[in-house]
Amino acid sequence: MNPLQAIPASWRFALYVVYGIAGPVLIWTSSRGWTGEAEYALWIGLGSVFGFTAAANVDTKVRGYHSGVREEYDPKHDRG
Repeated sequence: MNPLQAIPASWRFALYVVYGIAGPVLIWTSSRGWTGEAEYALWIGLGSVFGFTAAANVDTKVRGYHSGVREEYDPKHDRG
């Protein structure tokens, strides 16, 4: 199991919301001259971490029902 998948969904949700809200705040503080290059570098680093965390939590196996039988979806054999 990927260790990033052990992060509870509620924590991930909170981190993503805070990250999304803080972006405009960073732009506003930068326009006031309160933040600069170091804060933007930190912001980019956090974006990378959150992006990898989100990617690690994607379930690539789509499960579904076909003719009443539960099966794994295989995109190589998608009939359209």
